[in-house]
This record gives sequence, structure tokens and C-alpha cells, in this order.
Amino acid sequence: MSRTKNLWKYTGLPVLNRFVKAHGELVVTLLITAALLTSRPCPALAGPPRVFRVIYNQDCSHVFGQVAKQGRAIKPDDIHRMVDEVVDGGAELMLINPNGQIGRANYPSRVWQTYWDKRENIGGGLAQMKHLADGGHDYLALSLAKCRGRGIAAGVSVRMNDTHDTPWPDRPVHSDFWRAHPEWWIEAPYRPEGDYSIVRAMDYRRPEVREYFLALIREIVTDYSPDVLELDFMRFPLYFPPDVARECNDVMSGFVKEVRVLLGEDRLLYVRAPVTVASGLEYGLDYATWAREGLIDGVTVAAHFNTAWDIDMASWRRAVGERVALYACAESSAYSPDGGRNDVMGLDEKLLRGFAAANRAQGADGIYLFNFFCAREWTGRQPLFSAIGQLADPAGLEGKPKTYCLTAAAGTWHLPESDGPLQVPRTIGPRESQVFRLLMGTEPPGLPVDVEIVTAAAADPAKVRLHVNEQLAGEATAGEAAPGAANSLVFRATSDLLRSGSNALVVRNDGPPLTVRAVVARVRERPHSVPGGN
Repeated sequence: MSRTKNLWKYTGLPVLNRFVKAHGELVVTLLITAALLTSRPCPALAGPPRVFRVIYNQDCSHVFGQVAKQGRAIKPDDIHRMVDEVVDGGAELMLINPNGQIGRANYPSRVWQTYWDKRENIGGGLAQMKHLADGGHDYLALSLAKCRGRGIAAGVSVRMNDTHDTPWPDRPVHSDFWRAHPEWWIEAPYRPEGDYSIVRAMDYRRPEVREYFLALIREIVTDYSPDVLELDFMRFPLYFPPDVARECNDVMSGFVKEVRVLLGEDRLLYVRAPVTVASGLEYGLDYATWAREGLIDGVTVAAHFNTAWDIDMASWRRAVGERVALYACAESSAYSPDGGRNDVMGLDEKLLRGFAAANRAQGADGIYLFNFFCAREWTGRQPLFSAIGQLADPAGLEGKPKTYCLTAAAGTWHLPESDGPLQVPRTIGPRESQVFRLLMGTEPPGLPVDVEIVTAAAADPAKVRLHVNEQLAGEATAGEAAPGAANSLVFRATSDLLRSGSNALVVRNDGPPLTVRAVVARVRERPHSVPGGN
């Protein structure tokens, strides 16, 4: 059955409501009737795609590495448990990533090298990949079948130019294809210093490179038939030499058209995108054209290696229209003003609630979790899978304790070209003011709210004032510093000052120059009244 004929099955109410509002019920009825009467799929008449309220991305190596740390051999049950914890948590689509380097696959691919091909004496997670395959088990098939068996959508996320380890060309993790063609490498700045100061990606201007990735996609679509295929353009966002990338939009648009043809009309094509529409164009990625031509069904907006709290969802909606589903991506770290791993998203349900509430309030159709499992790798603690289901219900988040932040990233966790303009750090001069725009969800009145201003140096609380949406907040007190921060000031306020959507927080400085490194707002529970007694 075509995607057009399957219209109602794959209809998401948030997108449908916007479509009806924009075009009127009569127009929608006529379009649906025409679609049902025709025997050929017609993308122009295809209805809104299904909307997944929570999407979970599983990388290619985590489960294998975790089993290796336990000192035992991997079994199919380990793959089943990997899926179970996500489904039990409440995700509606699980995307399985099969490739973490250019040209290497973690399942028994016929068209790409496996991670264990031509490798002797491998250990750790790579040995676990080989052990699973040697036992006659296909990781990708196991994962997708388990998703379907548990009743959620099964998808595959292909990393379109993953440059892990490329500063070290001699490492055996690299594929023969990548090694054999240094003339097709693109070298570009990456981290501000250290060995990872550059990365080497493949140049998509080369038809051989495009065909190499199409071969993997063709195999996945043909042999595994995922419900959703995602092209992850954020791993890593480098496809053309930076000085000519904006002239290459047609090249990548042609590639996406070929993928759409391979996928057909019955399955959904999703893409990951940088924080701003313009950043995509700078990379040679024309998301608006892909949407306008009916090539894609969903866009996930993401920063590269940190959580983007400042996404302009309205701008993205204007670019991709009403038919395409929009998702906001939460990364492993909530904010990193000093380049460290501050407040791991997977361990803090207040941060997860705040991110979901803020983005759903400004029009995101769902929330996308990337590197959620990193909590295990970084801390040894179990991620809060039980919190995932809360993110599906914006109304259910109202009034619950949550944390809202500005995007704050530095060093390792910041890629300036993809992450959009940052509001912090910002230095406020003497007798000067600075506005920060903080996205929030709907909150009932009367809840206590603490607004924390993280500063680079000690500040006199009497010299700093805070206005929230043109209203005065309370007096500042010296607060407990956020992780990695030297100082902070805390202002007591209430949710009566807040708005659903963008909130203007104006910091006024009457002291010496003040550098703001982060802004965090914490909505707390309503104080419980204590009954009196004699």
C-alpha cells in the first residue's frame, strides 16, 4: 500500500491540525479523496507524515562496549535488552545506527567493510561485533525485529560522513575506501586545539563517494526495510570544501532525490540538521528545497555535540512548511560553558522536562534523544529511561519541576559553524544591561522559580538586577556555583513572570564588568502548606 493510501495510518495530529488551519477542512477533504481514488502515489498530495513524539537514536558501538566491559561474550539477548529499555521508557521510534566511521559497518554488510574485516587481535567492542556475527546473528536485523515485536517504529540512522579518528589516518579502524583516496579528503578545522584540531571527511562532489554511501543505503532499504530511514548530516557536517560548499546545494539535493527513489513512498525519510537553516545552506544542505519537493518527511534540528536550547522552531517551520515533522534534539550534555560535561541530560529528568516543554511550546512536533546512553559511559550510572515517556505529553509537563537553560558550549563541545549564534558568554559593562532570551514551556501561576546567572568572576549581588519580561525579579543572593563555574547569582521569582515561548531576561550591571557564562532557570514545586495546630 502506498504512503498516500496509508494516509490516516501515518497521520500525526499536531501536523494535521496545522495543515487544516492553514488550508481549511474542505481543501484537506478534497485532497484526501483524490489521494484515495488514485492508484499511483503522488508526493504532492501525500498527507502529513506520522509524528513520533519521542525518538531515540542508538549509536553503533555502545551496547558492544558495555558488554566488553563486563568481560563476557555478547548474546542476542543483549540486543533485545538494548531495545527493551528504550521501548519501556516510552520512545515511539528507535533509530539504529550501523556505521560510526566512513566505510565501516557493525553488521554483516555485503557492500561496506565490517569493523572486524582484515583486523587481527581485535578486542573490546569490536570483538563483540565479530562474535555476534560469527554466531550467525545480524545486529541490524535483530534490533529492527525487536522494535517491531515491541510495537514501535523501527528505523535506521546512517551517519553521512562520520569523521571519528580521522586525525590519525593510520588507525586500523578506518576503511580501505577511506585510506585509498586521500585525494578525496576534505580537511577542515574542528576543535580549537589539540590532536582533534582538524578532521578529514569525504568530498561529496565525487560521484564515487556518493555512490559508496548510496550502496550502503540501498542495502539497508532492500534487505532490512526500515519504517524510517534517517540521513544524519550532523555526523559530521562536512560534505564539501568550506569555501565552495554553498555552491554545492544541487549536488546534495540530487543525492537526496536518489535516496527518496530508493526508499519509495511507503517509508519515511528523515534528516538531521544544524541549528539554523542558513547553516545548512553553508554546508551545501538545502533542507527547504528538500521539503518543498516532497523529498523528506521529518527534520531533526540539533547542535553538533551539545544540547541546543535556543532553536528558532518558527524559522524552521517557515523553511520546511507544514507537511514535514520537526524535532528538537537533546544531546548528552545539557550545557558546557567551560568545555566540560555539565549536567548530563540522561541523568536529570528536570533538564529533560525543560527541554521538551520549551521546544514543544514553540512548535516542535516531538523530542529526539541523541547519545542518551552516554550517562553510562561517563558516570557508570544508569540513564533515566523511565523519564522518556514524560516527554511525549507537553500538557503533563506543566507544573512539574524542570530546568531551562541557554545554549552554552565551549571547546570540545562546540562547533561554531553548525551550532548557531550563542547568547553566552557575554560581558556586560558598568551601568549596562544585556537581554537574554530563554525559551520556556507553559507553567501554572504561583510556582517558585530560581534564575541562576553563572558568572566568570565574583559579583556583588547588590550590584546586579534582573528583569523578567519587563517585571522586576527579587534581590540576588550568592548561589552555589554550577559545575565548572566560579560563581553564580540566584534571583527568586515566580512563574507569574514567565511566558510560554520566548522570555526576555534583562541583566543590569551596576558594578565592574560582568561576564555571564550561563543562564539557568529552575521551576520548583509549589510549597506544601503545613496545617496549623494547637
